[in-house]
Amino acid sequence: MTRILFIPLTTLLFVAFIPLGWHTHRVAGVRVWVPDDWKVETRNNTLSATSPDGEVYVGYIIASASDFEHTLESLTNDLRSVVQDAKFDNTHDDFAIDGMPAWGFGGTGTHDGTPVEMRLELIYTPKKRVLIVVAVGSHSGLEHHLQEVVQMLRGIKKA
Repeated sequence: MTRILFIPLTTLLFVAFIPLGWHTHRVAGVRVWVPDDWKVETRNNTLSATSPDGEVYVGYIIASASDFEHTLESLTNDLRSVVQDAKFDNTHDDFAIDGMPAWGFGGTGTHDGTPVEMRLELIYTPKKRVLIVVAVGSHSGLEHHLQEVVQMLRGIKKA
């Protein structure tokens, strides 16, 4: 009887410690956290997350180091097609996330007449790929989801 109870109990304990909301990108060698109530879509080398109220978007795009410039240029062009009057800060921050070298910069613009803020971060992953993280949101949306967005941007881990 104890052995019969032991197996379900250990399984239950194991399941309880599986981190919910974590998504692994094996090619890049990283894990990213997304809140459980956010809408997540994956396509090719991209994971997109949208807040439940649709006010904030966070995208994770993988590029090879050799194709990085093209991918970043394409991404900024895509952002400019969605975000009107997009302006990017010419200065950037250098930092590290889980020991991975990173740099990032911000920007502003409008989307459907609403002012938005943008943040792009580039992280050199253990598998010699570049993870481009882009966050776009209205001022009120970013304020409301600030803790989640910060955790999503800073909570990237090596897989």
